Amino acid sequence: MKITQLAGSSCWASRQNAKTKAFSRIELHTAEDVSKLAINDNVFVAGDDIEDDIGTALQSLVEELGASLIPDSTSNKRVTRYWIAPPR
Repeated sequence: MKITQLAGSSCWASRQNAKTKAFSRIELHTAEDVSKLAINDNVFVAGDDIEDDIGTALQSLVEELGASLIPDSTSNKRVTRYWIAPPR
């Protein structure tokens, strides 16, 4: 996974509401925004690079949660998805 040089505005996340099955979008413009994320959220990146401070915060959060960050494809070839997978 690359963690360099992409503007934070090209990075966002989504969370599905278990009851309604609706997805909500979480904007990730700064490293502080990463603290909004939780297990089972999906992080989307235009391309495959994440701005350094957001990438570092994301890696720290994943380690803190004991989770895994798993790359996954989307129907849009220009977007990379990372799933914050539950601890094993």
